[in-house]
Amino acid sequence: MAVRSSLRCATAAAALALHHQQPAFLAAVRLRLRRIPTRRAMSSSSSAAAAAAPHQAGTWHAVPDLSLRDHRFAVPLDHSAGSTPTITVFAREVVAAGKEEAPLPYLMYLQGGPGFESPRPMEASGWVKKACEEYRVVLLDQRGTGLSTPLTTSSLSQITSAVEQVEYLKHFRADNIVKDAEFIRLNLVPDAKPWTILGQVQYLP
Repeated sequence: MAVRSSLRCATAAAALALHHQQPAFLAAVRLRLRRIPTRRAMSSSSSAAAAAAPHQAGTWHAVPDLSLRDHRFAVPLDHSAGSTPTITVFAREVVAAGKEEAPLPYLMYLQGGPGFESPRPMEASGWVKKACEEYRVVLLDQRGTGLSTPLTTSSLSQITSAVEQVEYLKHFRADNIVKDAEFIRLNLVPDAKPWTILGQVQYLP
């Protein structure tokens, strides 16, 4: 129940606190109710993330009419602390094929949920195809989801104290997700320029 409650807080609506300049075709907000799926056990520890560089970029790979590149960021578990362990936050960069080096503005997409990773486009279609006409799209797996450091019953079971579990869960709320996005902008966008934000709003029971 604690995991579910924490992830409910981590909605993309909080990203509206970031600077954005959303074009007309992205103005619609999709509403969706979904249950938290069972995630696989934690594949890497926070200590391993701490040893990583702040930003690691993969190589470009292709799907029909799109090019994609994976990024991993070692972000603070607690952005408000002076010294803290780090966790991994994963993001996938998507551009139209042939525009890998084009000077495109960035668009950050924040998946709703709660508890779901960003889309995994296998071809140019839907809103991703439209967005890639003008933008370099960044698909963020919010902390605790997807290929980011996961938040699961399995990972929580590694923390034996209930008090420490609660303290750990507090770091997966929307406030830190927004700060993760800002960390990514500063480390990914050339000259740390402003970007556009596209997100989902979720109505929860």
